[in-house]
Amino acid sequence: RYRACLRVNVEPRFDTYTGNDPLAYVISLNMARRHLDESQRAWVAGKIANMPSGARTDLTSLEVRSQPQAAAIMNVSLASVQRATVVSEHGTEELKHAVEQGHIGVTPAAEIARLAPEEQAKYGEAISGEKSYARVKREIEWDNERPIDPLVAQVIEDEEAGIFFPS
Repeated sequence: RYRACLRVNVEPRFDTYTGNDPLAYVISLNMARRHLDESQRAWVAGKIANMPSGARTDLTSLEVRSQPQAAAIMNVSLASVQRATVVSEHGTEELKHAVEQGHIGVTPAAEIARLAPEEQAKYGEAISGEKSYARVKREIEWDNERPIDPLVAQVIEDEEAGIFFPS
């Protein structure tokens, strides 16, 4: 931004930060500018929660954040941060990217991340946002049990599209 101001002959404006938590300040500015859903905020919280497990919170520097601290900064639940961490540690790159971009929530993504990588690949349509996680999961379960009756598949599609027939 500084170079852009210089390029167009605009005097850059600076604000001096006087607080004691620079990370929280930067995040608050970005939260006002970006429109992140809860899962995306949990993903960010998972990235800023960098305190080693079992570390003493009273002996850490400002740069080290626990999961509860990160959850509070990003205004999400601790459980959401923990799910994001599961995705970060066990998910495929495609799954991580989908959470970051808001294509899939951290709750279904954490369920997928707990699977082996080859099993995670079966959820590609849910990961890409083409189909709902629930629908893909149901299809996979049905594929494992028996072939889907075309009439049943059509009823599912109609229900998901909001088309209901009176009984």
